Amino acid sequence: MKKRYIFLFHALYWLLYLLLLLVFLFFLQGASSNKFIVSERQLLNILTVTLPLLLLPAVLSFYFSYHWLFSRYLSQKKIWALCFGSAIAALLCAGTGMAALYLVTQGDVFRHMQFKDLLILLTIIAVLAILHGVMGLLFKGFIFWYEDIALKEQLQRKNWETEMALVKAKLHPHFLFNTINNIDVLIHTDADKASGYLNQLSDILRFMLYETNSDAIPLTKELEYIDKYIALQRIRNAHAAFVRYELAGDPDGWMIAPMLFIPFIENAFKYAGYLPERDAIVIKIAADADALRFTCENIDEPGSIERNEEGGIGNALIQQRIALLYPQQHQLQFHQENGRYSVDLIIYRHAH
Repeated sequence: MKKRYIFLFHALYWLLYLLLLLVFLFFLQGASSNKFIVSERQLLNILTVTLPLLLLPAVLSFYFSYHWLFSRYLSQKKIWALCFGSAIAALLCAGTGMAALYLVTQGDVFRHMQFKDLLILLTIIAVLAILHGVMGLLFKGFIFWYEDIALKEQLQRKNWETEMALVKAKLHPHFLFNTINNIDVLIHTDADKASGYLNQLSDILRFMLYETNSDAIPLTKELEYIDKYIALQRIRNAHAAFVRYELAGDPDGWMIAPMLFIPFIENAFKYAGYLPERDAIVIKIAADADALRFTCENIDEPGSIERNEEGGIGNALIQQRIALLYPQQHQLQFHQENGRYSVDLIIYRHAH
């Protein structure tokens, strides 16, 4: 918590205490003399008694608890030691206040008081000091709690950024290796087409280098990336209908995390095994005002590698990334039946 806010809280507390104290004393003085107009001399007498007897012990007890008792006992949960220390501190603060009043008035206030009366007065001031000590502990506890929450949020944010960096570091190299391998195959059959695909790969690399550093990018840029990615993957299969890609709705106005859908699409190509079948891979993206829906379905080639294979992009890693990016704003489901594997992802614009 910023120091100026802490200072403001303290100032408001003591201003409120002084206001209540003065109102009570003025009312008490007026009720005793049947008049509520206080002369300058009466006001001076009130302040002479109030400041050393009711204000000084309160301030001493408050800040002694605030700076010393909290850190030494309460924060370490030493409750009995805290109670004993608070009682001793309250008595000392009350005695200090009475000593200050004795010096200010040169003993006139206590001259006609008996020992019993002095003891009662000391007890009353000590109780008042204890109350202010408790308030000091509450103030310090609130500030400690607030700063602890802020620190945890900062650490959580740093941890989130670290995890996201690790996830992206795992995703990007895997995609690059697959794409370069695809172009390498084409170089041996059609160098001109390979050159064109290299240009597309250059666009993809540019996207990965500059766009993925942002927390969010326009959905239209992600779709351009997907178009180029699918074009590069098509070079591995001569069947024109091997991949079906459908886009519905209006993508304008949507901002998403970069490379949100690519891991699923990459896995679809990886596990389909480039079988020369119609609609071996079906990709659908639909955008409306409230939700963004992504579906990716592919044939599972018999004997294909396991989805959690080391070095690949497993579902656990993908789920981790989406959970970090869209907490309470997404639904992700996986289905596998009748030789086909599908992923259904819904990103909501607002939390659900």
